This record gives sequence, C-alpha cells and structure tokens, in this order.
Amino acid sequence: MALRFLTNMFEPLETHRRQVTNAATSLARGSTSAFSIARQVRRLLALVRAQDKEIESLRAVVTVMAEQLVELGVDPKVFEYRVEAELDRVAREKNPPRSADPNGGPGGGPYRG
Repeated sequence: MALRFLTNMFEPLETHRRQVTNAATSLARGSTSAFSIARQVRRLLALVRAQDKEIESLRAVVTVMAEQLVELGVDPKVFEYRVEAELDRVAREKNPPRSADPNGGPGGGPYRG
C-alpha cells in the first residue's frame, strides 16, 4: 500500500516535468508572437507552481518516513550518511567526471614528452 502511495506521488511530478520540458522546447524553437511567448511563460509558471506543491508533499512523506525509521531504531547518523552517499552516487551517475583528454583517454596536460 505504501509503495502504491509513493508511486502515485511521483507520477504527477513526472507528468509536470514532461510538460515543462515540452513548453520550454516550444519556447526555444522561437515563437513569432509576443502573445504566444507570454502564454507559454504563464503555462510554465503554472507548471512550476504545481511542481512546487508536489515537492512539498514529497518532503512531508520523506520526513514522516525518516522519523518512523528513527523511532524503529535506525541510527539517525547512519541514516543521514546513507542518504548522503546515495545522493552523491546519483549525482555522479548524472554528471560523470570528464576526462581532460578530448578523446576520452586519461587526463593530463598537452605535454606527452
């Protein structure tokens, strides 16, 4: 039951994210009229506000879950470290370190002497 609840919480976020991306893409293509641009910007702002509400709901859910885990005996410091480690892992996956070599080889300067 809890997993279905969480899935239902995330689905609107994904939908909003796609809508924001689509609206931003439309703007980037270069609408010709100021009216069209203003309408798209208003739409983007409405979608951002909707996302803000969803994020607040998710924060509340995560806070309650974290508090319950601590109440069940999970060490708060261990929990915090594991969350930080997972966030770091996700960030590394999204932004892998870039090599200094434009051909993708190991880093290093231009001198190969």
